[in-house]
Amino acid sequence: MAGSAGDKGIFRQTMDLGDRHVIVTGGASGIGAASAAEFARRGARVVVADINGEGVREVATDIGGTAVVCDVGVEADVQRLVAEAER
Repeated sequence: MAGSAGDKGIFRQTMDLGDRHVIVTGGASGIGAASAAEFARRGARVVVADINGEGVREVATDIGGTAVVCDVGVEADVQRLVAEAER
């Protein structure tokens, strides 16, 4: 099955994200943490956001990113998150 997930061919492609800034919400665990790690591995500056303060700090430390405790349902938190990402 050429090009299928079973082939893994599509997953071998690489993308250099060295000049990019990425915000990952829900980044303290699961898919968010895995996404943050992959973006960092590809060279992006990653800002990891989550309401779980301990978890978000742990993930950010592990990947060399920045942690922001944030509830995306609160506008002031989102504004603070964007300000941090723009640094």
